[in-house]
Amino acid sequence: GTNMFEYEETTLDTNKKLDMDANFVIDGKNNNEYDNVRSYSFEESKTGMVVESKAYLGEKGLFVYSYVDDTSIYVSSEKAFYQNDSIEFYIDPNPLKSMSLSELNDGVVVNTDCIQLRINALGECEKWYGRQVGGKGTYPWIQGYFDATTAAYIDGEFNTKEGAKGYGVEAFIPYEAMNLTSKPEEIGLMVAFNNIENREDTSRRWFTSKGMSHDAVTSY
Repeated sequence: GTNMFEYEETTLDTNKKLDMDANFVIDGKNNNEYDNVRSYSFEESKTGMVVESKAYLGEKGLFVYSYVDDTSIYVSSEKAFYQNDSIEFYIDPNPLKSMSLSELNDGVVVNTDCIQLRINALGECEKWYGRQVGGKGTYPWIQGYFDATTAAYIDGEFNTKEGAKGYGVEAFIPYEAMNLTSKPEEIGLMVAFNNIENREDTSRRWFTSKGMSHDAVTSY
């Protein structure tokens, strides 16, 4: 069915068909369209889980994919989205601008061009924008809406202990959603992962690549 996003009596179709590169299918799987794309991975120290990711700058937008070898996958709508097994993509569409802002402001900032896409193991998503805020410790992201197509694939069963081999998530984000008018030469990307111990667990474990931080876009 169609998921609807309602805001001030205005309804937006969040599953509208987006114009993307013809050879790509968004299904949460590492299909052959990624064959020539270099992957990068990181390991969570406590569990040994590995997250492998790929990103591709298409002609019409950004494609991102991640796979987690999580054998116990839990998703529940009865708690906050980030308290489910999920992947988070932090995207800086203009790294040169971010570097310049960092130098001008004597520190790294999350600027309003940056976006964040959270996708759980069922392919459901939340969308966030960067915001420039004052005060140490203030969360530099605010939830909003932008065009994106997301999907997930579970290799096994979810909400079952040791019921799976892992899961993959995938997304397509058109360049217009990142305030880009054409294909860029590069983007900044940080991938993070939420790990949940059971369906009722709200004490999720969040991790990313060593040396990266969601509020330090020049580390992407």
